Amino acid sequence: LSLFSLFWNQMCILLGMRIQRLLKYDNGKLVPSVSALYPAVRAAALDMLGNISDSMQAGLAAGDDPSGGASSNACGILGGSTDDSFFMGYGNIGEGLGSTAATDGSGEGFLACAAADSWTRDSMYSNTMSSNNSDALSAGGGSGGKMAFPGGQQKSISKISSVIGSEWKILLGQGNCGLYPLQRTFLEASNERLCAPLQYLFPADATVEENGVALVVLPILPSRYDLAKIEANIREELTIADPRQGGGELGMTAMISRNAVEMIEKMCAAAKSATSNAGEDGYSYLDHDSAASELLIHDMKLAGVIHSLSVSLKKAPENAFVIPYRPAQSAQHEEAARMCQIELQPAQQKMHALVLKCILSPLCRALNARVSSSLSKMHLGAYLEDTTESDSGGFVQTHLNSLYEKIATDHISHLPSEYGSIVSICVATYSIYAFVSNAVLVRPLGEMGRLRITQDLANLELALEQLVFKAGSSSSLAQMDNGKAYAELRAVRQMLFWSLLSDDESLSPSDIAKSLLRETWIVDVRPSTICHFLFSFAPNLLSSPHHAKRMSTEDFVHTLVQPDGSIADGEANAWMTIMSSCDSYQQRDSVDSGMDTGDRRIPAVLMYLAPELIRRRRF
Repeated sequence: LSLFSLFWNQMCILLGMRIQRLLKYDNGKLVPSVSALYPAVRAAALDMLGNISDSMQAGLAAGDDPSGGASSNACGILGGSTDDSFFMGYGNIGEGLGSTAATDGSGEGFLACAAADSWTRDSMYSNTMSSNNSDALSAGGGSGGKMAFPGGQQKSISKISSVIGSEWKILLGQGNCGLYPLQRTFLEASNERLCAPLQYLFPADATVEENGVALVVLPILPSRYDLAKIEANIREELTIADPRQGGGELGMTAMISRNAVEMIEKMCAAAKSATSNAGEDGYSYLDHDSAASELLIHDMKLAGVIHSLSVSLKKAPENAFVIPYRPAQSAQHEEAARMCQIELQPAQQKMHALVLKCILSPLCRALNARVSSSLSKMHLGAYLEDTTESDSGGFVQTHLNSLYEKIATDHISHLPSEYGSIVSICVATYSIYAFVSNAVLVRPLGEMGRLRITQDLANLELALEQLVFKAGSSSSLAQMDNGKAYAELRAVRQMLFWSLLSDDESLSPSDIAKSLLRETWIVDVRPSTICHFLFSFAPNLLSSPHHAKRMSTEDFVHTLVQPDGSIADGEANAWMTIMSSCDSYQQRDSVDSGMDTGDRRIPAVLMYLAPELIRRRRF
């Protein structure tokens, strides 16, 4: 531990004590004025350390004689000589410290070979220098010129940079030392300025009936003026951390940015209490005709407010550090804007998570529930052999196109494009999975029914592409849910015309299962999809899965496809239901006289096929 380090630590402790006394003076009346000085004090302290660093670097190198000629004794920081062998590390330090009669080769004592400012030098430099004093002096230019460090001066400069970095950390301090008390009060004042407009953002509204009874109404949303005020406050606070005023040090940028993040978190808490609390399912979001209710209109406006603030926050670093100095360009300001952008990312994520959880997720669930109700109508005879559904344009054009058009017009169009694309992708993903799960449960399913389902799959793909396009999303159906939903949509078209059962009636159930596992489209469909499709070939005594569970088709599909479009938890439950149906069939088949229609190999095929499909999907 050097003498300079002891001095610096003590100085920082005393500085912290003086700042505390100043902040407590006259019951803290000077706190606002003193805390406002922190940016200037920080910049001055950094400039002071820069000067110390320059002086230390100048002291490490040999200096020229002030009189104009070369001098054999260059001056250190405090005026001491730097040419003596012990100070520069060329002498044998171990011998000098170990003997009171140590000499440097000229007969002088130990103290004679130590410079007056030796405490400002690091004795560890001796390990990198040559032990030959005469060679080192000759490398410096004989009796007078600037001395060259054998290890290179860059190593000494990097050593000083690390020292200055540690001194800067000590000066910033922690607890009651250094500049930390002043920094703490400055950040508290900055936080108060940032959070001041929040109390006016979501005021509670009240309405009174004619008889004087107060009605509970939704909170008032912020206006454009309120949002502009918040944006101006953030920009003003970030301007305080201008690198030109702070000596190029970017610590202020990170501190003020974290203050802005705290303000956004408080704003999100207030915004969450200002939502309509429609619940996770969002049933109160839609009227009976799927139109937007008053609660949904309020929450969509709130989503627009949060999105506007999110866009402003994203542009704040550039508006604070880069745009005011254009057309000039500064690397320091570019770096400050980049660091500020990184520090503000948690605030962006917080706002996005709030809108997704409290508004978009309930809305998606409500819309998917309406889509599910429409899809369940295909089990009312839409794909029977003698139906005339194809003459009216198909099931999708009759029951789904108008619903998707209403979703795009009444709901998605009133949301920002970023949020609208999220809703459209969720609805499209759910529609594909739910349509396929409903289609494979149709019984009986003849050749004409398969053709109509294939045509409806093409119409569904077209309708969903238009829905995603109207939402302003750049994603295609092939990119949703990592492409799994669209891959299954395309694979089902091939699955519908699988005809191995009728081509070779002599195959055993195990051979049929092995043949199915070798199909190219089998990897893209869910196990429940292919298993439920095989029920269309099964005998009538083999009950459909939803019949076995005594559930409606709509409710059973909900066990396979969640209202948010996820399908992770439905396959294992579907396999258990299939096993139960096959066990029940074995009992019924024992009393059947062979009069039942359908392929009697299907239950055995399911028992071979389903476990392997579940195993492949899991691993």
